[in-house]
Parts: sequence; C-alpha cells; structure tokens
Amino acid sequence: MKRRLLRASLLELLSQTKFWMAWAVGISLTLLPTYRFVSYIAATGGKMQLLECYTIISSTVSYFSGIVIGMILIVSDVPFLSERTITEMIRCGKKAWYAAKVQTIAIVTFFYLLSVLAASVLIPMCCGLDVSLDNAWSSSMMMLVKNPSTFVTTFRLYFPYDECMQATLPYALSTLAFVLNYLYLVTLGLAAFAFNMIGNRAYGVAAAILWHLIGYIIYANGPMYFPQQLSLLSSSIAVLQYTSVYRLNVWNTFMIYCFVIAALLASIRLLSISNRCLER
Repeated sequence: MKRRLLRASLLELLSQTKFWMAWAVGISLTLLPTYRFVSYIAATGGKMQLLECYTIISSTVSYFSGIVIGMILIVSDVPFLSERTITEMIRCGKKAWYAAKVQTIAIVTFFYLLSVLAASVLIPMCCGLDVSLDNAWSSSMMMLVKNPSTFVTTFRLYFPYDECMQATLPYALSTLAFVLNYLYLVTLGLAAFAFNMIGNRAYGVAAAILWHLIGYIIYANGPMYFPQQLSLLSSSIAVLQYTSVYRLNVWNTFMIYCFVIAALLASIRLLSISNRCLER
C-alpha cells in the first residue's frame, strides 16, 4: 500500500505542467554560471576538470539560490497534490500518507539536483572543451581561485577559496557539495510541507522563501556579525566548511541538519495525524 501511494504521489506530481515549468526554471538558472565558466575556460585555453563547474554553481550562494528557487516552486503544492488527498488519507491511513509525501520530496529533490549536476557536466562537453577526469584541480581553476578579482569584470566569476582548494580534491568536494545542497533543499521542502498543512493553506512557499532569506542575511553579513551555524544556507555551502573564518565544521553541520530535519518530520507527523488535515 505504501509503495502504491508513493507511486501515485510521484505520478501526480510528474503529470503537472507546473512541476516541469519549475524544474525548467531551476535548470535554466544554472545556465548563466555555466556559460560564464565555459567562456573563462575557453579564453584561458586550459583544461577543465569534470566537476569544477558544478563546484562553482553549488558553492556560490547567488548561483545556488537559483537552484533553490526552482526547488521551492516544485514543492509549493506538497502535500496537497490532488483532490484525492482526503481519500488517500482515509483509505491508506495518515501515517502511510505522511511517509509517502516525505519520500516524494526526498526522491524528487535528489533527481532535481542530479539534473543540475548533469547539466553542469554535459554543457561544457557539448561546447567542445577539453575535460579532464583526473582528481586534481585544473590550472585554470587554480588561477581563478588565486586571483579572483582579476576575472570579476570580464567573466563575472569570483571564487576566492584558495584555503578550500588546498585542502580538498574535486571529487570529494563535489560529493560533499551535492550532499549538503541536497540536505538544504530537502529541509526547505519539508518546511514548505509543514507550513502548507497549517490551516491547509499555501503558506509553504512564503515560509521556505523567508527561511532562505534569513539564511542569506546571516551569510551576507559575515562571520564577524553572526555565527554562521545559525544559517543553514551557509552550512549548505561546501567550500565554507574548509574556510577557517566561517568556523564551520562538516560533522557539526551534519548534526545540525539531523536535528532540524528530525524536528520538521516530527512536526509534519503531528500535523498529519491531527483532524485539521481533513478540513481541506
């Protein structure tokens, strides 16, 4: 029964035009930084490591925010994806219904982020760049990192994370970036889920946007004014985990995410077993 409910939820979401439009928005907003990086690599005439473009997109807050916008639009109607919501809850039970909707968010988020990663890899290849599979940063990437201000005007690229580049390698950093980005997007999805169930109204989008905005304000004001642990957005940026001034730590970040996600899941479960969910 749980599998059937999960399959029905996924098919219902995939059948909506709004879903594909939101997905396209998220992917489209990754094209600009990809184009800038491709132009930079082509101008410098160097090689590009396979995952360097994704590293920049996933670790630059302004670029990553484009991915966030797409995700917020995707989950805007969760959990009320269809008129069958009440029927599903009565026939399948509230616990099964709750679990299926949470799993839907987790699965859709994973493939959404995976499509962003795929686009950042395939587009440079289609542009004819010399792409390296070696687990080492390219000379062009290191030049961008060591002289970030040089390329701001020409290519609109700014990536001043030499400390992180010295401490990590491309595959490890990209894997961490994917995991942290995924946890952040799932957190926003669960927050939208929870707030949509409060009074059965579409509060989720506003709540997710506000959550992201508060995190951005904390990040933008820097570690001198706010502890960056208070911003899940800062915690979702992999390069900041290796930038000493931000005082972030990978394991502490995972613990924070575990606590926040557990709290959201508990809240959703309480809301899903309450009678108010049947008022819609």
